Amino acid sequence: MKSIIYMGVCCNLFYIFIIFAFVQIQFRWKQDKQNSQWMVIWKGNTTNVTYETGVDVSFNLNSIKYGNPLMNYHNNTFSIRERCETVVHIVAKVSAPALSFHRISLLINDKEIRTLDLFVPKTKVANNDMIARFVLTPSTKIRIHHYYDSVWSDMGMSNSSVHIGFRSGLMNIYDVPFE
Repeated sequence: MKSIIYMGVCCNLFYIFIIFAFVQIQFRWKQDKQNSQWMVIWKGNTTNVTYETGVDVSFNLNSIKYGNPLMNYHNNTFSIRERCETVVHIVAKVSAPALSFHRISLLINDKEIRTLDLFVPKTKVANNDMIARFVLTPSTKIRIHHYYDSVWSDMGMSNSSVHIGFRSGLMNIYDVPFE
């Protein structure tokens, strides 16, 4: 007799958990619809960078891959409209004299956060990339800077081509309003 009662209680608990799971799935779908994923890629370059100098990379072309990106670009600076986790992917190509050293720096609020170091081989072209993940706020300003640090041979000019991709991260984890 007791086993029949326990079985009835277990079945009722099972049904409650099933209903709870469906409700949670519906809430998750609603949240995903409100906070849709997005991705945008910007293409920029630097030209005629001389030895022991640096310049901001200016971006002139963009491609929205999906969603409604929260990133804005104005005067060599990226900014975000809402607080969210953002994944940044930078791909850099530097054309410069052989045996020269370069840095492509990711600056957040004028502070160097990440750096790509490039050594240009005898082919006179160097490539590198990096991925970084940040929680950004609307006051955040992002710049990309190209430094021509040193050279072992010819003292020529350098040029760079930079692609930077921004995409939304896990918005449900960090997207909490400030109080």
